[in-house]
Amino acid sequence: MNIYYITNVRIPTQKAHGYQIAKMCEEFGKLGGKVVLVSSFRKNYIKEDIFDYYSIEKTFEVKMVGSLDFVLMEKIFSKLAFVFQRIIFFLKLLFMVFEKETIIYTRDAEIAFLFSRRGYKTIYEAHNFGRWASFYRFLLRKVFLIISITFGLKKKMVESGFEEEKIEVFPDGVDLKKFQEVKDESKIIREKFGIKEGEKIVMYAGSLQKWKGVDVLIKSIFNFRFLISKKEKIKVKLIIIGNGEERKNLEKLVKELDLESKVIFVGLVEKKKIPSYMKAADVLVLPNSGKEKISRIYTSPLKMFEYMAAGVPIVASDLPSIREVLSEKTAFLFEADDARDLAEKIEMVLENKEGAGERARKALKEVKKYNWEERAGKILDFVKGKIS
Repeated sequence: MNIYYITNVRIPTQKAHGYQIAKMCEEFGKLGGKVVLVSSFRKNYIKEDIFDYYSIEKTFEVKMVGSLDFVLMEKIFSKLAFVFQRIIFFLKLLFMVFEKETIIYTRDAEIAFLFSRRGYKTIYEAHNFGRWASFYRFLLRKVFLIISITFGLKKKMVESGFEEEKIEVFPDGVDLKKFQEVKDESKIIREKFGIKEGEKIVMYAGSLQKWKGVDVLIKSIFNFRFLISKKEKIKVKLIIIGNGEERKNLEKLVKELDLESKVIFVGLVEKKKIPSYMKAADVLVLPNSGKEKISRIYTSPLKMFEYMAAGVPIVASDLPSIREVLSEKTAFLFEADDARDLAEKIEMVLENKEGAGERARKALKEVKKYNWEERAGKILDFVKGKIS
């Protein structure tokens, strides 16, 4: 089976979607057949190639399609520049021809539209739901199959008129080996950020977007000081790994709450170093907001599976999307957007080391079924079953 994974993203990228795409191409390639990743060629400050940057095997080919970047225009006409780039890439794809038996795999609805209309068996991997349901349905009407990352997203698509038999759910995954092989660098990391003996590390690793709920996490550290005022004092440091559009607002919030000595913004960290950072934490927090559907229903966060693989206690928002994987047996769930409840759950983890450790061990056991190899194999089995 020949698979062309076509995507209009800058590859490699430090954003999670780039890693997810690369891992799926790697695993599809391991399972046999020809796999080619087709991406738009754009200016990239990352100089490593996709294989070195993500530390993955060369089981697939990479084809870069020339596309005007409009990188200079982005500063002035951000949204317009983005639209222009997508149009140019789309027009380039119009001239691409493959063997008729080729499987086209994509996360882009307009790419799925183009190749499904041209008669190719096109598989669309859904990570969100389009703003205009009827237009979204029109774009995807001719696709062969749809892969949804959550049951909530599948339900929404079916309610909006998509054929249920075309859709199957396969949550995201994790590279377990990366966490099993990593050395314990807790001491090095603590020294690097000046974290004293006895201080507990609360950590978030991910992009800094509004719906990620990092502002609530910061407010919970402010609340945490009052929760422990009548008890034995627990000192915590919040380490935030990642970058994004909300960083300046979050840094401003830290200053307003006088938490500059409690919160450390690390910025971007190399993908291969993430397991060491996560394993150095005492608590890993997934504070997704419940205010947006992408967070509440559609998302299958890569960091959730990485948190589980780290074997560290997890505190996560109690949302339908999160409950598809986590439960009270494997994590401490708090009411989304409630900083005080989050602070209480963090306190619960730090005061109940034995109970927290037990949930972390169950999460580590549970995550073994969420690996990229198994995900790719199940997707190909689903596709083959529909073809035959």
